[in-house]
Amino acid sequence: MQVYYNEQLIKEHIVLTKGYRKTDILDFPENLAAATNKGLPRYLQDQAANIGPQFQSLVRSVLTPHAFINLRRAQGIVSVAKSYPPELVEQVAATLATQPVPFTPKYFKASIQKLQELQYQSQEIPLSEETKNFVRDPEYFNHTS
Repeated sequence: MQVYYNEQLIKEHIVLTKGYRKTDILDFPENLAAATNKGLPRYLQDQAANIGPQFQSLVRSVLTPHAFINLRRAQGIVSVAKSYPPELVEQVAATLATQPVPFTPKYFKASIQKLQELQYQSQEIPLSEETKNFVRDPEYFNHTS
């Protein structure tokens, strides 16, 4: 993409491959450069490491293509992860690590909630000893004789 001002080329953005672009770091505002230079990507990876190694790896993979561009997405993913049990976050992180498509914090949250729901549905309801007295074997209900 080429940007002109008064018929003069002032900026050119090169598309490397379909779906990917190369952005000039100098185009970013100073506050974003300051945040990145002061270690925000490292801080996010440290926060992710507190949850687990799979999640840390996932956050690193989000930041790897370009930390400037993906910083907000990584922040959102870490923020979502803090609201759920680490074991659940680790399971989802392991699953998403195999997907080549970049995902959003909203998708990450939906994935956690889906896994949480599946785990809830598969849980067996605990029965007390008193309740077990009322449970009958299937043959009990067979009255064919």
